[in-house]
Amino acid sequence: MANEISTWETAPSLLSLVSIGTHRLFVSVSGPPRHAQSQSNASDTGLVAGYTYNITWTNDPIVIIFPGAGESSSSWPRVQESVSRFARILVYDRTGLGKSESRPNTNTDNDKNNANSTKGAAIIAAEELCTLLDALHITGPYVLVAHSYGAIVAREFLHLRSNQVAGMVLADASTGRQPEYFRLPDTNMNSVMGNLKFSAVTGLRANAQLSSEEWRTRAIEMSQSASAIQAEVAGYETVCRQLGEKNQFKERVLGDKPLSVIKCQSFRDYEKMYEAGVEARNGTVEQRQAFRDLLDKWDSRSEELQREQLQLSSNVRWVEVSGCGHHVNILRPDVIVQEIQWVLGRSKDELRL
Repeated sequence: MANEISTWETAPSLLSLVSIGTHRLFVSVSGPPRHAQSQSNASDTGLVAGYTYNITWTNDPIVIIFPGAGESSSSWPRVQESVSRFARILVYDRTGLGKSESRPNTNTDNDKNNANSTKGAAIIAAEELCTLLDALHITGPYVLVAHSYGAIVAREFLHLRSNQVAGMVLADASTGRQPEYFRLPDTNMNSVMGNLKFSAVTGLRANAQLSSEEWRTRAIEMSQSASAIQAEVAGYETVCRQLGEKNQFKERVLGDKPLSVIKCQSFRDYEKMYEAGVEARNGTVEQRQAFRDLLDKWDSRSEELQREQLQLSSNVRWVEVSGCGHHVNILRPDVIVQEIQWVLGRSKDELRL
């Protein structure tokens, strides 16, 4: 008996703008074919794109990427191409970012209001991802891979579909307690950094594992997504607070499912920005001192926040990436790929839902 299989589960690679009802989100999927059903590894005759052929049904996880604040799928090409050699992977752009559309009848002011409403931006983003996956007929299990602010969205998604999540990789992730130590925006930092170009001063551009064209695409998309970026920044404290209220650490929501936590040396980026800002005579003496004081505590506070996330599971791995700034997905995509492999290979039995 033939089964109608979603091409998003089987096509070698596929990308498109997909409707979630109110607007469309950009999504790209690649890697080995998969299709989840109650019985794994059962053979059947499948119908895909009009062609009938024998396939092997599997329940292998699909990897889902959650980019950081203001970032999109254009920052993840090396991870996607590497992972797609051994696992199915989905990258997508949140509303208003990258190639995705903005919500209809909204502007920057409205987005700021939404970020401060009862339902924060990260919760909305997680709900929209659920809608997107349902529209694509992509079922669990899912392995969630999140960087920076994307971890807030990923953990809100975990709250919604914990029974379908098989494991997680959290890379230099934002957490619920982030605002206790780090303000966003920080007027002292911004004054000292002034108009300095982050990618040039920190070496991000020079060391990026992106081609010139890929870097250009990323830069253009970020420029065109200014309103959405501002909205995510505006809702920073709200989304952190709402995540903290879910008590995921206390409840150990991942149980014994594999979790890898990657800590980078993000303070190195801002040490360079601080030094360049002081040299340029940016900011007041007081602002420079406030920035300096923050830097002196930055790494220890960052490690404290990162290590807290190990409480999400009893099956964990801690990875430190020395010499790497915050954008590990661009600078050291190999580290993220390695941790995805660890999660996938940790326990095949645990990854079968």
